[in-house]
Amino acid sequence: MNQKENKRYERLSSSSKKQLVIESDQVLHELQTEFTDNLSGMDYFYGVAHQFARGQLSNQEKRKYIATSCVQVPIELIYAAGALPVRTCSGAHSMSMAGAEFLPARSCSLVNATFGVIHT
Repeated sequence: MNQKENKRYERLSSSSKKQLVIESDQVLHELQTEFTDNLSGMDYFYGVAHQFARGQLSNQEKRKYIATSCVQVPIELIYAAGALPVRTCSGAHSMSMAGAEFLPARSCSLVNATFGVIHT
């Protein structure tokens, strides 16, 4: 890639990640406020989800990642292999928009979102 393409890619990656944080915050806020019967124990999980969305959780053990696009892949097998699971299709609009920057206009949203996650 040339320098101009690198800068474009960096801007796209940065803006997509920021938008994903906003989308994640909105969903978590809805979960916390619209479900009035939330258990107090859920606060821990909401906190972890907020940290994850902001990139504040790190892979300190430097384990390998195994990416899947299907939610029916048993993550227990991935953990048993000593790796960390990554869902490449988050369903997030920001990831679909990021992928659309690289793919033909008529690509399906699943492909766009997957490509967006991989390239941001």
